Amino acid sequence: MVLADPTLEGFTIQELVSGLSNPVLLMTSSEWESGVNGEFLSMIPEDSVKSNYNLRISGMRHVDFAMVRNLSPLTYFFGETGRFMNKKDAMNYLDSAVKFFFDSIFFGKSVGPLFKLSDFVPEFSLSEY
Repeated sequence: MVLADPTLEGFTIQELVSGLSNPVLLMTSSEWESGVNGEFLSMIPEDSVKSNYNLRISGMRHVDFAMVRNLSPLTYFFGETGRFMNKKDAMNYLDSAVKFFFDSIFFGKSVGPLFKLSDFVPEFSLSEY
């Protein structure tokens, strides 16, 4: 399962642990982690899940996951989007991260390419949780 800045406030810890029992790639902006969602994530026991990763993306805002920039190039000018999505290959980087994660889950491939991508893209910070 891939989650991009998901809303977790409406769930109990038990529901989150149960729901996150499947492998998860959590893609987060700094806006997401500063609120209630980050607190919920920190309360999930480490031994309750396996093969879960948190990809923090600096310079990305919550609305960037909704491709708001495609509606108007002025969204960045007015401060509605983050600077990461203005990179030439930003969408390719996000797509590659999802592909590498799914390859590791569905095809038994190494998750190594996901970590290499994280090392290559300065805005990415990947951790296992």
